[in-house]
Amino acid sequence: MKSIVQKSKYGASQRRIRNIEAWASVGPVMVYMFIFSFLPVMFVIYLSFTEWNGIIGLPQWVGLKNFVNFFSSSQYLNILWQTVYIGGIGLILGMTLPFLLALLLNLKIRGQSAYRTVWYIPVVTSFAVMSQIVIVFLNPMDGSLNNFLLSIGLQRVDWQLSTFWMVFWITIFIQWKGIGGGALLFLAGLQSVDPSVYEAAKIDGAGRWRRMVSITVPLMKPMWAFVFVMGINGMFQVFEPIYFITQGGPKGTTTVIVYQLWKDAFVNFQMGMASVGSVVILLIVMACTMVSLKLSKSIY
Repeated sequence: MKSIVQKSKYGASQRRIRNIEAWASVGPVMVYMFIFSFLPVMFVIYLSFTEWNGIIGLPQWVGLKNFVNFFSSSQYLNILWQTVYIGGIGLILGMTLPFLLALLLNLKIRGQSAYRTVWYIPVVTSFAVMSQIVIVFLNPMDGSLNNFLLSIGLQRVDWQLSTFWMVFWITIFIQWKGIGGGALLFLAGLQSVDPSVYEAAKIDGAGRWRRMVSITVPLMKPMWAFVFVMGINGMFQVFEPIYFITQGGPKGTTTVIVYQLWKDAFVNFQMGMASVGSVVILLIVMACTMVSLKLSKSIY
C-alpha cells in the first residue's frame, strides 16, 4: 500500500514537472502572440469604429459610420475590385507557373542546384532593389525595354501612363518575385511522391503526359490546396510593388486595398478608415481560407 502511494506521489510530481516544462516552452510564445498579434488586432477593430488622426487627442467613437462610408464609396469599392482583379490574375499564374517550373527543376540534369538557386534569388531579394530594376527597365526615355523597341524599328511606349501595361507589368513583377517560392513548395511535393508509383505506371504503358495527369497532379492536391490558401493571403497583401513603382497610378488603376490603407493612415491621417480597410481584409481572407480549407478536407 505504501509503495502504491509513493508511486502515485512520484507520478503526480512527474506530471507537474512536465506541465512546468510545457508552459515554460509554450508560455513565452503565447505571451508574444498575445502582445504582438492579438492585442493589435483588437485595437484595429476598435479603431474601425472611431475617428482619430493617430497623433492628437483620443479616438472618438462613431459606430458604424466608417463601415458605411467604406461600402457606400465607389472609390473604395473600385479599389477592392482592383485588388481582387490584380490579385486574382496573380493567384492563377502563381499556381500554374511555379508548378511548371517545379517540373523542370525536378529533372535530373547537370547543374540542377545552380538552376534552383537562380530561380530562388528573387524571393530573398529586397522588394526595393527589385523595384528599382523594374523602374529602370520601364523608363520611358532610355529604359531597356524602350531601347529594345527602338532597335527593332518600333516607337517608344510611355509604360507608366498606360493603364493596361502598368497592371500587366505589376502582375509580371509579382510573379517574378514569388515564382521561386511557389516552385520550391511544388518541388517538395514532387519529391514526396513515391517513385515506385511512376515505375508501375511505366510498366503499364503510361506516357509522360499520362503520368503527370493521372499521378502527379492528383497526388499533389494537398500542396495545391496549401499554395491556394497562401495565394489568397498574398492576394490581399500586395503593397511594395505599388508603393515603389506606380504609387497607385496611372489614374488609380493599380491602387490596391493595402496601399489605400497606408494612404488613409499615414497620408490622410484617417486611422478609422484605415482600420476599416484592415478589418475588411481580415474578414475576406478568413472567409476565403475557411472555404478553401473546407473544400480541401476531402483531399486530406
